[in-house]
Amino acid sequence: MKIQKNEKRKERITYIDTAKCLVILFMILGHIIIYFRGLGNDHPQLLIFIHSFHMPAFFIFSGLFFKKEKIIKQSFFNYIILKIKSLIIPYLFLDISGGIINSIIKKKLSLKIIIEIIKKTFSLNPNMRANWFLLSLFIGSIILYFIIKHYKKWFNYFIILAVLLFSFHRIGIEYDKITLTIFLLRGVIGFIFMYLGYSLKNYYFDDYNKRIDIIIVTSILLAVIMDINGQIDIWSCTINNPIYMILGGIIGTFLIIGISKNIDNQFFQFIGRNTITIMGTHYILIENLYKILKLGIGDKSFIILFISVLLIEIPWIYLYEKYIPFLIGKSKNK
Repeated sequence: MKIQKNEKRKERITYIDTAKCLVILFMILGHIIIYFRGLGNDHPQLLIFIHSFHMPAFFIFSGLFFKKEKIIKQSFFNYIILKIKSLIIPYLFLDISGGIINSIIKKKLSLKIIIEIIKKTFSLNPNMRANWFLLSLFIGSIILYFIIKHYKKWFNYFIILAVLLFSFHRIGIEYDKITLTIFLLRGVIGFIFMYLGYSLKNYYFDDYNKRIDIIIVTSILLAVIMDINGQIDIWSCTINNPIYMILGGIIGTFLIIGISKNIDNQFFQFIGRNTITIMGTHYILIENLYKILKLGIGDKSFIILFISVLLIEIPWIYLYEKYIPFLIGKSKNK
């Protein structure tokens, strides 16, 4: 029985890695769509689909692996140290190094630029846009720690208050106008999806969601929700209807995990284990490869850019994982 449990646990980690891979690929695709939108080639429906679940899914993935027994035994100090190592250090490294690498590629590096890069990293406005997720995950993790460790009935009211907070549902911000309120609100949104992952983990882990009929039904449900709720974006706190946003995240993640249980691919699992590195580096590649490859604005260029980003990410991931794993939230290789 023990062997079966260990095998099952290993299997679960494998398909969650695959699910993370699918979601990070959608993230890259979404950012390429946004980049091409500025060039005049837009795919709004595909972007609505991606945004309906991709960031909620990452928060839910994190919540799946919170264990009450472990949290109760763990001191807040030890917990914070763990989260600093796994989230804040990768954030600092990926954001500062990303800004510097981007400046080197553009031949604009100087002492003044380096200082500005560091200042942006320590502000609420990271150099690499996707790195906001690590900060939000850090905030959400702290809230979830206290909720799990000191659970009381008032928590039910906290959820209600959070949903009411979302009634200010279409905040929408420009990239250079981030405030502390927006920064914290992202963390609260992240926490809610993390808590949902923690609470609904048995449903996500149960194998019935890999059935083809369930996958078809959840796909239809997600399509209906995205059609009703339109474009959402947790980064800018543009969430439209909060209930539909939450349902889209729950159902979309359920769908992705179900699909992933039908995929056994080591490459997908490798990508899924390294999503933090990809988050912090892919936008550099999108921005610069487009110019280096002298691409156009057609769909062919779109596909070439997507494949090129992925191909360069592979050796980049390998170098970081082999030589500086402690800077990307991983244990040092022995």
